[in-house]
Amino acid sequence: MLQHAIFRGDPAVAARLFARHPDVATLDLYCAVAAGNLAEVERRLAADPAAASRAGGPLDWPPLLYLAYMRLPGAAPQSVEIARALLERGADPGFRDKAGDTPADAARKRGFEALGALLSASRA
Repeated sequence: MLQHAIFRGDPAVAARLFARHPDVATLDLYCAVAAGNLAEVERRLAADPAAASRAGGPLDWPPLLYLAYMRLPGAAPQSVEIARALLERGADPGFRDKAGDTPADAARKRGFEALGALLSASRA
């Protein structure tokens, strides 16, 4: 239930569940990305750099999309650094979700302008 709330649920519900179970930010790369856990993202990418572009998690998305759709309050400040870490290891900023949105599109729709700008610039 906690992973579902982080990836698809109401941000307020996700925040309450995450406050009770902060260890979810270390379950896997996708959870670490969605939770804005830069240290865990870097640790996992150091062990497996190819994971930066590998689709997975409950939505079978690459990590950049989980980053763009993050639901946890407080995760946004680390998003640009997390994006850089993923991009440096080959993440594809041109990947599109089922709606046709790139990570940059999704980030902007959620109000993450700095993240959207970085992702758009990386596609150029």
